[in-house]
Amino acid sequence: MPEFTAPGLGRESNHVTIDADLGQNATGVLYAFGGASGGLSLYLDKGELVYEYNMMIIENYTARSNEKLTSGKHRIEVDTTIAKPGALPKLS
Repeated sequence: MPEFTAPGLGRESNHVTIDADLGQNATGVLYAFGGASGGLSLYLDKGELVYEYNMMIIENYTARSNEKLTSGKHRIEVDTTIAKPGALPKLS
């Protein structure tokens, strides 16, 4: 899919909701989006939730959960707020 036709997850404020049934120490990508100019990814690393944002290697941001997610069903919600054009996403 050409980058200009994809959702503006890295350049616009957004809200993403994921319903997942996780195993113990789950590892894997929940969603990823990117192109030649950078991208973002939300994934699990041995049960820890990790969000990474990369803007052309110039701006990088990583947020990691303080605790591991337990096995079972979870609703994961990510609110990303772009404060101003060119600003890094702020997770809340």
